[in-house]
Amino acid sequence: MAKREVHCADCLEILGSDWNEVHAWIDGLAWIDGKLNINHRRFRHHKEALVYVRETWGVEGAQAAGIHLMRDFGYIPTKRQVESMFPEEPELIDFPKDVTWKDIKKKMEN
Repeated sequence: MAKREVHCADCLEILGSDWNEVHAWIDGLAWIDGKLNINHRRFRHHKEALVYVRETWGVEGAQAAGIHLMRDFGYIPTKRQVESMFPEEPELIDFPKDVTWKDIKKKMEN
């Protein structure tokens, strides 16, 4: 699972643009309130998320997202496949006790 700089470099080489904004969105739930959400991939790292990316950033944006998933998984998984890899409840490192799963879902919708 690569850092954003690696994802951007992949896209720059393949597509001629780094597509930083797409990678920022895909990994947007990795950090919540300064705490690492280890299972953030459950939400935006799947084939179904590519539909949203295509609607928002166009075909090339969706290609960038596909490149991101290929780097992270070696293939483009479905939502069901990703959900089976990661638990429903977030696994957070030093996550504040007063933040609920509902708060995380709200952040996910942004």
